[in-house]
Amino acid sequence: PAEPLFLSIRLVCVWPPSSPRRHLTCCASIPTGSLRRTTETPSRLVTTRAGAVSSTRFVANPAVRSYLRDVFNLVLHTWHFDLVKLDFLYAACRKAPEGKTRGQVMSESMQFLRDIIGDNLILGCGVPLGPAFGQVDFCRISGDVALKWEDRLLSTIHYRERVSTVCALRNTISRRHLNGMAFWNDPDVTILRDTGNSLTEAQRRTLFLVNEAMGGLVFTSDDISSYTDAQLRQYLSQFPFSAKTVDEARPFGEAWRLTLHAENATYVVAANLGSRPATINLDPGIYYYNGHLIDGREPLQLLPFDSTCLRKAEGNSVELLGRSEERFSRNAETDIV
Repeated sequence: PAEPLFLSIRLVCVWPPSSPRRHLTCCASIPTGSLRRTTETPSRLVTTRAGAVSSTRFVANPAVRSYLRDVFNLVLHTWHFDLVKLDFLYAACRKAPEGKTRGQVMSESMQFLRDIIGDNLILGCGVPLGPAFGQVDFCRISGDVALKWEDRLLSTIHYRERVSTVCALRNTISRRHLNGMAFWNDPDVTILRDTGNSLTEAQRRTLFLVNEAMGGLVFTSDDISSYTDAQLRQYLSQFPFSAKTVDEARPFGEAWRLTLHAENATYVVAANLGSRPATINLDPGIYYYNGHLIDGREPLQLLPFDSTCLRKAEGNSVELLGRSEERFSRNAETDIV
């Protein structure tokens, strides 16, 4: 994977005319290898519900295509935005014209968007994943994260389009192999604040850890200035953002053992997505967590919805992280004992 870069970004959301303009402060961890040009000014992003105008009857219309060229020329070359987030793109292939399949229409639409946007960055959302391969730089690979863990009613009736934090996490894990291959995965936002949502502290920690371990683009819409000391320490633990290679994702019922490499070190993220305690077996070895050594021969016990991150000691010596609050960090100090 490319060397990552952290950018603090003002994200300007362009909504349909019937909605008021909104501003959202986000933080993104973006691999520099995907940046196709450099600028001395802060990177800027714009997002629009492109699918609202991308229905099948419009996408092949020459007048509409000419209009869209003008729109993106204004956004990218007059307003100087570096990245566009295009949402609801599936609307382009809801109904295929005679003589074409829906897949063909979607693929042609994505190629058209890449052609008119050129070397600027694209974050694709609401798009079938196959046609997005190689056409976008970043792509949402899950549904939206909710302000609660799960919608019990919609889950009971098996409504597949529901907004669900646990479903988003399952997508983030199961589609991890696309990250850095087809595009950089966007697993939706992390939430660390304890206001404006009903997520427990354990659930927020699990969302944060899984997104950090599996994602190639990490956003948060939290007001960072309102964090408690503990929340700020957790937020800062992701920096400096390091490139990660996922070796294995092994399920244990509703829990997962995610093994990855970062900065020549092996990490294990153990995440319980279920409402019952879980037991996870570790590979043989010695692991370090928050000032403690853990013998890999002993099963790891996780409370409901909770998670933890372990660093595995390499070789015959034991490495102790000097700053336990840093995760996947290239600058974490180590001592040999």
